[in-house]
Amino acid sequence: MDKLENYRLYIQNLLEKHSHFKTQDDVQSELIFDTVRDRYQLMRIGWKGLKRVYHTVLHFGIKDGKIWLQQNIAM
Repeated sequence: MDKLENYRLYIQNLLEKHSHFKTQDDVQSELIFDTVRDRYQLMRIGWKGLKRVYHTVLHFGIKDGKIWLQQNIAM
């Protein structure tokens, strides 16, 4: 397996593990894997009472052979 494919698998496994953490109320985890453009995200989406929840927990990208952490508010 080449380096790029390993990076993709590492990121996907990490996001998958984080997606299992308990969320509050009617908030769900949503994984987004774009292996063509190498963009990977874990989102929290739903409702907390009457307030809409929609935010990125973790966002990674692979560019020029490097992993870029774009967003990190892991809880």
